[in-house]
Amino acid sequence: MDSIDVDENEILQRFDDLVESGVVLYDNREVVPFSQDGFHFLFFVAPSLNKKPFTYGAPNGSDSHGQGEEQATTKAGGDAGKQQQQQHPLFEPGSDISAVGFEICDVGATHRLIANKFCFTRPMLLLMTRDGFKRQHDPLEAPDLAAAWAALRAMRTSHFVFYNCGEPSGNSRLHRHVQLTRRPEGFTTFLDHEEGSGGGGGGRPSVPFMYFREPLMRKVEEGEDGASAPVTGESLAKVYGELLGRAEASSSFRWDGPGTSCPHNLVMTEHWMAVIPRRRAVWEGLSTNAIGMLGLVGVSSREEADKWVRTGPLEALCQFGIPRGA
Repeated sequence: MDSIDVDENEILQRFDDLVESGVVLYDNREVVPFSQDGFHFLFFVAPSLNKKPFTYGAPNGSDSHGQGEEQATTKAGGDAGKQQQQQHPLFEPGSDISAVGFEICDVGATHRLIANKFCFTRPMLLLMTRDGFKRQHDPLEAPDLAAAWAALRAMRTSHFVFYNCGEPSGNSRLHRHVQLTRRPEGFTTFLDHEEGSGGGGGGRPSVPFMYFREPLMRKVEEGEDGASAPVTGESLAKVYGELLGRAEASSSFRWDGPGTSCPHNLVMTEHWMAVIPRRRAVWEGLSTNAIGMLGLVGVSSREEADKWVRTGPLEALCQFGIPRGA
């Protein structure tokens, strides 16, 4: 199983240093709480999100950190910067995300943990495959889940791991990356309250869209000697595959774009894993990704938060996801 050789305090210090230097943009100005039918929302107002590019599958030259050749050269300084860029290219082969300047640590031999450039929570991290040809429109594999579990276990506070699979899921890049962010203090989601294995629409009538959840245990199966075996990438992949299979069987929606025919969000904590099938990324000018489907929504202005409230945030989530019974 993969491991991380830094702890949460070191990760936060690295993140804060990147914010102070201006490399990472984190300017959460206000948090707007809202509840609808027992479903709790937090809208994080971060003006820097206005600068975030949303071009899905952009060619090398712009990335989810918004740093093209000009910024990289400027940061390094003139001719010296150009020389550095030639020696250390911004993009790995096949990638449309640059990790240069955002690195935190390696996670095993297959992944690296970096800071996200555009953040509305502290921290917001990307767990990227080192293989730049792995694609975001394909489901996660056992090594991805092993690395994600290692990142979760490195944190002393509660975090969400999440993955946006396929264009309707709310992703904006091709290079496969799982994300990680800290759970806001005291915030609980419908997935935390769910008992048992979830089911087609879950057991809570206030959740109008399909989701599929399974509890996780650090020890998931008993070996021949009676001892419990630890969680592995393979055991997590088995749970993920079963959840995705249930999502596909329960919905008639099929995506005809590249990759999976069942676009979805995956969210995982140390206690549970959930899959939320998606049908669109944008509706009525609103958009969100996996944690937005849990009620944690990043917006660039108070006006945007107000638009969510006027539109009806549960209706928006239902439009992004698959309505129960569809």
